[in-house]
Amino acid sequence: MTRDTKVVRLAVIPGDGIGPEVVAATVPALHAALEAEGHRLDVTSFDWGGERFLRQGAAMPADAADLVRKTDAGNATTADVASAVLHAMKSQGWNT
Repeated sequence: MTRDTKVVRLAVIPGDGIGPEVVAATVPALHAALEAEGHRLDVTSFDWGGERFLRQGAAMPADAADLVRKTDAGNATTADVASAVLHAMKSQGWNT
């Protein structure tokens, strides 16, 4: 039986706190699980969060939701969250 190889495009936002450790532990597991089924994981990591805010004055770029929507995993929910976070930050006077 031949399987079609699928490529799953995943956006990851390690953020701050324990986020980087969680991403570092889970992404390899996702790679292995997909490879075991004959598929591939294409990961795009975004440096959005507090550290980026301190460096650049914005936690994420204005087009954050659009960037996440270009991926498969988190296509709706993550983009909606990014959009909601941007809206909330702007309403509080943050320079996003």
